[in-house]
Amino acid sequence: MRKRIGVFSLAVVVLLSLGIALIGATKTQVTLTFFHMNTIPEAQKAITEAIKAFEAKNPGVKIKETLVDWGNAHAQFLNSLVAGQAPDLAMLGGTWAVDFRRMGAFAPIDQLASKGFLDIFLPVAFAAVKADGQIYGVPWEGATWAFFYRKDLFEKAGLDPNRPPANWDELLAYAQKLTKGDQYGLVMPAAGWEPADYFLPFMWQAGCPVERFENGKWYGAMNTETGRKATQFYVDLVRKYKVVPETITGMDWEGAKNAFVAGKAAMMYNGMWVVNVIRNSNKELEGKWATAINPAGPTGIKAALGYPNTLHITAQSKNKKLAMKFIELFYTNYNNAPSYADKYAQIVGSLNWTKKFVSTAYPNDPLFKPFIDSMEFAHYPPFAPKWEDFRSRTFNPGIQALILGRATVEEMLKKFDEEFNELHGSK
Repeated sequence: MRKRIGVFSLAVVVLLSLGIALIGATKTQVTLTFFHMNTIPEAQKAITEAIKAFEAKNPGVKIKETLVDWGNAHAQFLNSLVAGQAPDLAMLGGTWAVDFRRMGAFAPIDQLASKGFLDIFLPVAFAAVKADGQIYGVPWEGATWAFFYRKDLFEKAGLDPNRPPANWDELLAYAQKLTKGDQYGLVMPAAGWEPADYFLPFMWQAGCPVERFENGKWYGAMNTETGRKATQFYVDLVRKYKVVPETITGMDWEGAKNAFVAGKAAMMYNGMWVVNVIRNSNKELEGKWATAINPAGPTGIKAALGYPNTLHITAQSKNKKLAMKFIELFYTNYNNAPSYADKYAQIVGSLNWTKKFVSTAYPNDPLFKPFIDSMEFAHYPPFAPKWEDFRSRTFNPGIQALILGRATVEEMLKKFDEEFNELHGSK
C-alpha cells in the first residue's frame, strides 16, 4: 500500500510540476511583433532601449522586430495583411497610412490611448491617420526637405555665402555660376522610388496642386499651365541649362549627398536627416556648408515636402492594449528627460512631431532651423488612394524619362493625368 501511495504521490508531484511549468510558459509567450524601417545603426539603440524597458516593465512579454528596407516595405506590409499575418505594430512611410487605413488595416487608438496622450502631438501630424472622427495611428519620426549649399564654393564663384537663392530665378543664376568642369550647380535625388519627393515641391511652388477631389472622385491636375511651368523649369535645369547632371537618375538621397560632399555639386535638395549624416561623417567640411529654405516659385509661393512617418496598431493584432502601452512608453518624457522617440529623432536628425520636441530640440542649431521653419508650408504627398501605385508605376519612371530627354513635357503631363485618372476610375 505504501508503495502504491508513493507512486501516486510522485505522479501528483509530477503533474503539479508540469502544470506550474505550463502556467509559467504561458506567461512568457506573449510576443508583440514590430515592423519598421530603421536603417541607421545608431538610431537602433533608442529602439532597443525602449524595447528592453518595456519588457522589464511587462514580464513575460517579448517584442520581436522585423526590419525591412524602405524600397520594399510597402509591398511587404501589404503582403502580411493579405496573408493574415500582419504585425502588431507597424511603422510606415509618409502617406501610406491613407491607403492602408481605407483597407481596414489599422485599429483606432482613441479608446486604447491613455487620457491626454494624443494631445502631446502637433495636430498637423495626424493628417494621414485621422478619418471619420477617429485616429488610426500616431506620427513616427519624420522630416521636412529643404536646401543645402556649399559656402566655400559660393565664395569661389563670387557669390555671397550667406545669401542662398531665394527664388527660381536666383536658383538658376547661381547654378550657372557654380557649374564648371566636373562641378555642377545643383543635384537632387531622382533614382528608384525618390524622384517624386524632389519633383513635387516644384509643382507646389508653381501653384500646381497635382491632384483634385471632385464629386467623390480623384483626378490628376498636373497637365495645367502651372504644372507645365514647373515641369519645364525642372527639365530645363538638366537639358537646356545643363546645371544639373542627367546622372541624378542614378542618385538616391545618399548619392546626391556624396556628390555634394565631394564638391561635385554646389547645391542640392535633400532631407533633414542628411544634416547629421554630413556633420558626423565629414568634419573637414565644418563651416563650409549651410542649409536654407527652398527657393520660392515664380509668384513667391514657398513649398516643401514634409510629413511624419506613422506608427500603427494593426486591426489583426491580438494584443492591442499591450501594443498601445509600448507606444506610450516610447513617446513619454520621464522626469523631463528626452523620450525614446526624442532620442531616435535627434540621432537620425529628424523631427519627433510632438509639441515639446519641436519647441525645444533644435532651437539654436542654424543647420536645422530651415527645416523647422519649413514646417509652416510643408505639403504631404497626395492622399489619393492609388497614389503609391501611380508613383511607382508612372510618376517616377516618367520623371526619369523627362530628365533623360525621352519624352516632352506635354507628352508626359498628359500621360500623368490620364494614367492617374484611369487608376482612380475617374476618366
